[in-house]
Amino acid sequence: MTSSKRRDASCSWLEHPLDLLGIFQIVFFKGEMFAMDDLDGLYTIFFAPRLNIHEVEIVWTEYQREDNVEGHYVNVMYWLVVCGDMFLNVDLSTSYDRSSAFFRVFRLDFSTIPAKWVKVENLGNHAIFVSLGQRNPAFCCMSPEKWGGKSNCIYVATQSKTDEKDKPWTVVRLGEAVPCATWRPVMYPDINPHVFPIPDNIWVIPLADARGGLGWLQPPSWAQFF
Repeated sequence: MTSSKRRDASCSWLEHPLDLLGIFQIVFFKGEMFAMDDLDGLYTIFFAPRLNIHEVEIVWTEYQREDNVEGHYVNVMYWLVVCGDMFLNVDLSTSYDRSSAFFRVFRLDFSTIPAKWVKVENLGNHAIFVSLGQRNPAFCCMSPEKWGGKSNCIYVATQSKTDEKDKPWTVVRLGEAVPCATWRPVMYPDINPHVFPIPDNIWVIPLADARGGLGWLQPPSWAQFF
């Protein structure tokens, strides 16, 4: 696998070999580009003065300890989210028998070398928006009460449904169980969670109107605006 960079002067491409299975997510944090591969390796990507990719050394001790404390849970999907000055990993975990599920949030602490994941117990006055399809980037919103939302919550855009009565999204307070109707359609039948046979509902940030408020746009049938 290679990544490429275009040089405007020559209109040519520079190739950089990637010893990775594939890049799964990309986020920008404090002016740097971070990419995570399918094996949970985190990398910084630099395009100037030349193309470079460096792996970020991370200690997963607290993350793994949390897995042991929770007991017999398995992560089924996760999202990288930039929330103010925090670099977050939001994961959705289910029990082995898939009778329950919940969200966990970890912050990457760059103040130590190597960096380490630290569990976040409360999101404060922030809300996080994710899509179960994972093909759309997750994002964070500050002071959601301004538009009628809830802080310390995760808003989940679910899979598209044929029944118009089905709500295309749900909201879960951090630490509370995720409703079965939200995650079970993703797990049954057992398929790769990154590929869905039907369109996903997605979150779209509305434009600001002339008065500085949120301008509401009429969404297509497969999208959900907040």
